[in-house]
Amino acid sequence: MEMSDDFMKAIWSRKEVRGMRASYPMSVKGLMTVLRVLPDDLYELVMNSDQPVEKGAVFAEIVRRFGDLHAYEAAPKMMM
Repeated sequence: MEMSDDFMKAIWSRKEVRGMRASYPMSVKGLMTVLRVLPDDLYELVMNSDQPVEKGAVFAEIVRRFGDLHAYEAAPKMMM
């Protein structure tokens, strides 16, 4: 299923998804609710700042802080 440009713009225009990986929309296809838990500083960056946040930046920061960088595998690129 190919998503329209307008649909993708609507998804990515929401503050709640700022910094999520580019594959996020396809990963949650069919789910009604996504629960995203962030440390306070990243929540403030995503929800209350006007700073630009690249796709995947928040996820990468979570991995850097709490994960094993050597075991991290980047998400596959979205096919569009």
